[in-house]
Amino acid sequence: MNLLPARVYGFFLLAAILATAGCSDSGNTSNPVSPPPSGAISFSGFVSPTFSIYGCTSCHGGSGGLTLTSYQDLMTGGNSGPAVIPGNAAGSLLIRKLLGTAPGGQMPLGGTPLPSSKIDSISAWINQGALNN
Repeated sequence: MNLLPARVYGFFLLAAILATAGCSDSGNTSNPVSPPPSGAISFSGFVSPTFSIYGCTSCHGGSGGLTLTSYQDLMTGGNSGPAVIPGNAAGSLLIRKLLGTAPGGQMPLGGTPLPSSKIDSISAWINQGALNN
């Protein structure tokens, strides 16, 4: 009996499952990004990967409204205006949506909220000036 076709089929099935594992509204939280223990928080090293890992970019990836796939897009804002006010996390719509204190529901809408430690780190990045670093 030749098992090669079954093994090939199984390989491609596994590859397809792994390729789509992060494509859900709740994101792939099995490998969360950790912020640095202290000091400056990096957009490219922490904020952007957090948006991807927690599934934020599955809805806010460029189909209209707020786009979170690049620093420039985030800082441009969306249909509701600026998402980030550098130096003012409490006044930034992004943080208010993540905390659920802004109208329209907590983000991710219908999904599991980001852990408070992640929101705190994104807040710290904004309070540090929301730099493109």
